[in-house]
Amino acid sequence: MEEHRSTTRYPINGIAEVYRKKSKNPIKAIIQDVSKGGMALHLDKVVNPEEEVTVSIKFEDHDGNVAEERVKGKVAWKDHWENKLYFVSIS
Repeated sequence: MEEHRSTTRYPINGIAEVYRKKSKNPIKAIIQDVSKGGMALHLDKVVNPEEEVTVSIKFEDHDGNVAEERVKGKVAWKDHWENKLYFVSIS
């Protein structure tokens, strides 16, 4: 399959939390990949295209210190995935 994206996607395995603009309750997400243009996530709740969200990702370094990064973006598209999950692109 020919790649149509302008930036390289980097597959990573990780857990994130997605916050809707008007909600303090996070949606748990599994990160599929990231790129300069955004990220692909699997969610167990639906978010809609054009919806503004903040994605919180926690990283642990070799010393066990945890850092959190928060990335704001908009849902570019969504699709149904296996086992009642949703596949979402954030850009």
